[in-house]
Amino acid sequence: MGEYVPKIETINLGTVDYTKSAADALYRGVHLGYSNYDNTRVSPSHALNPAYFDWLMKNRFNLVYLWAGIYDAFKSNGMYDEIAKRGVIFNYGGTAGFEFLPPDGSSDFPEPYFTTHPEYYSLQPNNEYHKPRGGDPSAQPDRMVLNYRNPAAITEVARNIKKFLAANPLVKLVQWYDYPYEGEANFASADPMSSRYTLKENYIYGVNEIAKQVNADYPRVRIELFLYGNFMSRPESVTSLDRGVLLEQANRERSVGKSDGSGFIATGWESNLYDWIKATGRAAIIYDHVQANYGSMWHYIPSADELQAIFQSYAANGNKVIGAHTGANIQNHWNYLFDFYTYGRTLYDYALTFDDNLERFAVIFSEGAPAVKSYLRYVESLVEGQWSIVDAGQFWIFNANMDTIYSHFEDAYSAATSNAARNNLRLLRMAVRYTELSNYGAGAAERYYMWENFDSGTSGKTGYGIGIPDKGSPGSFHPDKWYAIE
Repeated sequence: MGEYVPKIETINLGTVDYTKSAADALYRGVHLGYSNYDNTRVSPSHALNPAYFDWLMKNRFNLVYLWAGIYDAFKSNGMYDEIAKRGVIFNYGGTAGFEFLPPDGSSDFPEPYFTTHPEYYSLQPNNEYHKPRGGDPSAQPDRMVLNYRNPAAITEVARNIKKFLAANPLVKLVQWYDYPYEGEANFASADPMSSRYTLKENYIYGVNEIAKQVNADYPRVRIELFLYGNFMSRPESVTSLDRGVLLEQANRERSVGKSDGSGFIATGWESNLYDWIKATGRAAIIYDHVQANYGSMWHYIPSADELQAIFQSYAANGNKVIGAHTGANIQNHWNYLFDFYTYGRTLYDYALTFDDNLERFAVIFSEGAPAVKSYLRYVESLVEGQWSIVDAGQFWIFNANMDTIYSHFEDAYSAATSNAARNNLRLLRMAVRYTELSNYGAGAAERYYMWENFDSGTSGKTGYGIGIPDKGSPGSFHPDKWYAIE
C-alpha cells in the first residue's frame, strides 16, 4: 500500500523543525463507497482493510464517510474497532431518511413506522401515503419520502438520530441525502402544508429542524445539508440555518487540474458555496468527486498540483470551509495514490506545496525517486483545466507522450535498490498503463492479466489495492519485469 519501512535498526532523522498546533482543516476525509465503477459491491470485509486504514491515518486523514450498510458491516466485522483505534471519526450517510424512519422497522429502530404512523411519510396526489423502498447501490432509493412539514415526523427522526449517536459516539457527521437528482424517483409530499412551499424549501426546512433538535443534545455533531445537482443553488427564502447544520457541496462537474486552483476559485462552484455560507452563517465541507467518478473506470487523473491553492483559498475566505472529503475506494488506491497522499497531507497543513508533498511521497521509490518526481511533474502538467472531473480520466492520456512516461519508469527502475521500491514502481506504472490501454481500447490481454493478478475490485480477489475494471479479455500476453512482484 505504498509503505516504506527502512530495514535498519537505527534511524537518524537529523534536525527536524516542524511545529503545528492544530490541523488547518478540521475534517480530512475519504468518502468510501465499497463499490465498483458500475456500483456493484465490494466486500466490506476486504482483506486490505487494516493496511488501508493505517495508510489513511498516517497520511493525515481523520474522517471516514460510510454508507449506512457499510457502517453496519464494520460494526459486525471488527473494522469499526480497528478504525477507532486509529483515531478516525465517522460520517454516517446515504439514505438517512430511510435509515432513521424505517417503514418496516430495523434492528436499530424496530417500530414499523409506515404501519404505525403512515402520516410521517409523503402524501401523494392520489391521497395515499407513499411507502418508501430502501436502496443501496446499485439500486437507488426513493427520494423525498418523508413529510418534512410534519412536526411529529421531524421529532421522531431527531429522537432516533440521538438514540443512534448515544450508541455510536464516534459518528460526528450525519449526511442527510434525500434530494432527487439525475432522474431519481421523487415522492415529495402533496399535503396542504407542503404544497405551500417548493421542493427545496420543504427539504431544507425539514433538515434544519432535525439538526436543531439533535444539536440541542449533541452540540458537536453536525447534520450535513447536501448541495448537489438541481439542489445546488440557495432559495431566496433561506436566510438562516441552525448551528447544527453543516453545508456539504459536491463539486463533481468542475474543471480539474489547474495548478492555480482556478478549477474552483473564482468559479460558479465557489460563488455558490459562499452564497450559502454568507446567507446562512453556516460552515461547509467539500465533497470532491475526482476519485469517485465511477464513469472514469478508475483511470488515473493527475490533479494533485491544484490542491494547495484550493485549500489555501478556504483560509483566505475566513475558514468557513472547514474540511473536505474525496471519493475513494479500497480497490482503486494505487490508481490515484499521489492524489490521495497530497489531499490528506495538504488538508492538514495548507503550507505544504506540491513539491513538498512530492519530495516526501517519492521516498517509497528509494533511489528511483528523482525519475518518479519527473514523471509526476510531467503528467500533472498535462491536466490544466481542459476537462471536468467527469471527463478528465477519459481524455488527458491522449495528450501524453507515452515514451516519455515509460522512460521515466525505466530510469526509476534502474536506480531503485530494493524489492519494495521496485514493487511500488510496478504498481504506480500499472495505474498509468491501465489508463492508456483502456482509453485506447488496446492491450485486452494485458489488461486481463492485470485484472486477474492485481485487481482488488471486480476480480473478487485481495489484489494489491489497484482497480482494473476495464479488464479486457483472455489472450496471449507474456508478462515482463513490470509484472514480476518481488
